[in-house]
Amino acid sequence: MTSAEVDSEKARKCEESGEDAVVVVERAPELRLGGQSIDIAGAAQEAADLMGIEDDIHEHRTIDTCWMIKELEILRGDPARIIYDKTTTPSESTTEAKCECDYIFGDYAVIMEENEEHVTVTFESEKKRNFDLIVAADGSRSKTREDLDEAVLKPLGPYIASFTVPKCDMIDNNMARWYNSTGSCVMLLRPDRLGTTTRVVVVFMSPPKSYERLPQNE
Repeated sequence: MTSAEVDSEKARKCEESGEDAVVVVERAPELRLGGQSIDIAGAAQEAADLMGIEDDIHEHRTIDTCWMIKELEILRGDPARIIYDKTTTPSESTTEAKCECDYIFGDYAVIMEENEEHVTVTFESEKKRNFDLIVAADGSRSKTREDLDEAVLKPLGPYIASFTVPKCDMIDNNMARWYNSTGSCVMLLRPDRLGTTTRVVVVFMSPPKSYERLPQNE
């Protein structure tokens, strides 16, 4: 599996069903915990219940008191942490399955060669491993998808940046704030459950400038 953002859900299910060991590969050097909130509803809520993590999600739900909140919303990085912990730490409960996965950080697939027996993956680190099944859970603009000659999306113009800033006790509270500006610019400020930071989303229109390829510190 490539990209640890999503596929640890699949990893947990495979482990519980007694299938072969699961390897999750993430290009980033560590678990990616950033991003904005996501709604847990419908099929997602049913999946969370089947995975035994619904109570954990309720404990990490967002704290906004505004019109944008649905019944169960959680910051994107929190379910990643919850699932990662569930698949790397054996449960102390004897009634719960032991779910351990092999996580590889700081590496990614560059070549995949399929034959009748398995798929041989060559990683950027030049290591090679054989797998029975490859699941690509990368984002639509993933570099891995481009490397594997997947269809390239046509840019439509918007750029979206998501980050956190220190909370200002004088003006920040449990209400979200939305600001529209000229030139197709939007800024959204939202509180998070940590209590020390505020989540920021900035959206603007621009011709393609490869901003998405910039290192995080830039």
